[in-house]
Parts: sequence; C-alpha cells; structure tokens
Amino acid sequence: MAHEGNDGPWKSALRDIAPYLDLGWRIVGVAAFPPLLGALVDVQFQSTPWGLFVGATVGLVGAGLQLWRLQQEFPS
Repeated sequence: MAHEGNDGPWKSALRDIAPYLDLGWRIVGVAAFPPLLGALVDVQFQSTPWGLFVGATVGLVGAGLQLWRLQQEFPS
C-alpha cells in the first residue's frame, strides 16, 4: 500500500497535467461536431453552404469558449 502523504514526482506530475490530457479530444469534439451536423442539414434540405457555415461558426466559437473555460479553471 502506497503512502498517501509521499506521492513522489510521477504522481505529482500526472496530477498537475491531468486537466490537459484530454484537451485535444475536447477541442476536436467541440470544433468538429457542429460542422458535420451542418453538412448533414445541408444535404437534407439542399441549403448548401449555409448549414456548414453556421456549423463551422458554432464550432469555432465553442472551441474558443472551451479554451477560455480551461484558462479560467487553471490559471498559471
């Protein structure tokens, strides 16, 4: 059984970087899903390129908000 008070450098480092480990997946999910959904709307309603344009805009804003939220949670 490990000592709880003596974590060591690896545990300490992993605890420090844990919030950033899934950052790439969160950004990709937030930025990629709305344009894909917009493209599907375009195909369904023959509204090219408006669904893709709106989806890309929503995705970029969402990615920016995700980064801003992360910065607010873990300031340097």
